[in-house]
Amino acid sequence: MALHPSGSVPNEVELLHVDTDEFTLILKGKPYHERYEGFRQYRQLDFHDEMTLSVNGKNVNFVKVFDVETQEMVEPFNNRPIFFENGNYQLVLQPKTNDVYSFYHEHPLLRKTVGKVDIMDNRYILMGSLQF
Repeated sequence: MALHPSGSVPNEVELLHVDTDEFTLILKGKPYHERYEGFRQYRQLDFHDEMTLSVNGKNVNFVKVFDVETQEMVEPFNNRPIFFENGNYQLVLQPKTNDVYSFYHEHPLLRKTVGKVDIMDNRYILMGSLQF
């Protein structure tokens, strides 16, 4: 297994993982803003901006976010920001039940970027790329 040099991460990592009894939601992207030369430069900044993330709903089993300091998925608690304007994010939603899910956003172009992908045996995922 090849390891990345200390202070670097692949271009995209899992940023958010929400697991419920009904579905699993994953968002992938870069954990830093494009104006920085890379993850290493972002980690070295000495600032105290914090990201607050809250997931509310029925039957939420766990929520994990990418932690900039440890480079691991952790429970959300005053983490450094990992979501930015003009960022590209990959969304994947995998249903665990026979319920039918769809993606809605008030902006029609965003709404069209996430769609159903049939897998097999009447199973599917919702998948797409979002840019805010």
